[in-house]
Amino acid sequence: MSYRALMLTVTSVNVNGLRAAAKKGFVEWLAGTSADVICLQEVRAEAKQLPEGVREPEGWHVVHAPAAAKGRAGVSLYSRRAPERTRIGFGSDEFDDSGRYVEIDLPGVTVASLYLPSGRSGPSGRTRRSGSWTSSSSISRSCGCGPPPRGARSSCAGTGTSPMRRPT
Repeated sequence: MSYRALMLTVTSVNVNGLRAAAKKGFVEWLAGTSADVICLQEVRAEAKQLPEGVREPEGWHVVHAPAAAKGRAGVSLYSRRAPERTRIGFGSDEFDDSGRYVEIDLPGVTVASLYLPSGRSGPSGRTRRSGSWTSSSSISRSCGCGPPPRGARSSCAGTGTSPMRRPT
């Protein structure tokens, strides 16, 4: 079986509030980007609170994972291609409704948007961050990225291209 590499461009953006970003040109930026997938963090809104052009933009398939706590966290994924499967959370009762993890399966690859707590809110914040590192490390190992490097915020996030192999 022969394989050919395809490039998938994934862009990750901390929008610091998607409603505010929409007022500052998010829709226009989205229309002009060449990315195949957009990972958003700190969305801070439920889908119903977003303008139509942000909630369901033409040419994009969108999955929103808001936090149960209003106005906090929230992650989204925008994909030009319809996902084969979506997943919100990663099987942890403590984190699944916190708006910190969403993933989609595309042919040959899984893409996730992950937002980790900073741990700056005292000992309980550090405990939450440690717990999310433990849970997210098992995810990164399963996707082949390995555990995050010391001091890094994520081993899988970032802007760039990822080779994706498919049978020809």
